[in-house]
Amino acid sequence: LEEAIERVKGGEGQIDDEVFFKPVEKEAIPRQAKIKLVKLDPDNIILLLEDITEAVRAERRAIQAEKMATIGRLAANLAHELNSPLDGAMRYVRFLLEDMYEDDPRRKYVSRIKDALERMDRTIKGLLYFARGKTQTLKPADLNEMVRQTISFFEDQIRRRGIEVVEELDEEMPRILHQDIEHVLVNLIKNAIQAMPEGGVLTVRTRFDKSDRSIIFQVIDTGVGIPPEILQNIFLPFFTTKEVGEGTGLGLSICRGIVERYGGSIRIDSEVGQGTTVTVRIPLQT
Repeated sequence: LEEAIERVKGGEGQIDDEVFFKPVEKEAIPRQAKIKLVKLDPDNIILLLEDITEAVRAERRAIQAEKMATIGRLAANLAHELNSPLDGAMRYVRFLLEDMYEDDPRRKYVSRIKDALERMDRTIKGLLYFARGKTQTLKPADLNEMVRQTISFFEDQIRRRGIEVVEELDEEMPRILHQDIEHVLVNLIKNAIQAMPEGGVLTVRTRFDKSDRSIIFQVIDTGVGIPPEILQNIFLPFFTTKEVGEGTGLGLSICRGIVERYGGSIRIDSEVGQGTTVTVRIPLQT
């Protein structure tokens, strides 16, 4: 605003622009305004100011809603296309296991394939519920066991990159009815691994907060970190810094959608060169 006033004083007859007012108080809400500056004479300038904060926010909400609707349509189409080949793969894996002796050394690898396919099946079902805006009818699940299974799923990548894994799991964690949180865990742990191409430490922490009966889990890496200009857009649908074919920009958007559907929150704190901490907090469903 001060710069615009100086420009008018310097000779520009009229300026139309938008400005952003940073709050003085910590809890105050930032405001955005449309301004018009008109120079009447050398000593007088008229300032017209229109608060457009709510209009801008409404426009952003509409854009976000349209993007989430697009995600829903994509998720439904993707789930439909994957169901048939997945069913076929599951059927043949079961045939293989039925034909193998219990002590066959290859059995553990086929079992891992079966586990991965079952995980895909749960993810697809979760995507369908997400696309329809519904919550699955879920059975009680063990969050700590989800963590162990997810880390085991990425075992080869973790070993190849020389990543140390630290599990800090609350053994008093109650069983939860948030089975599609597994999808969130998979995405967060995968992102953490990808952030440490030269190795590092991956810490997964779970905690049950008895004071408000909420589930808390964190995925912490000592990787490359996320620059502030990327961090502010990281939950936007289709926003990605990965190469074409390596990411869709939907992973964290869907994660946030799942978490918020349970009345929870997801926060990312990161520092370039130091690493990233993702904290998820969800009220316990009973």
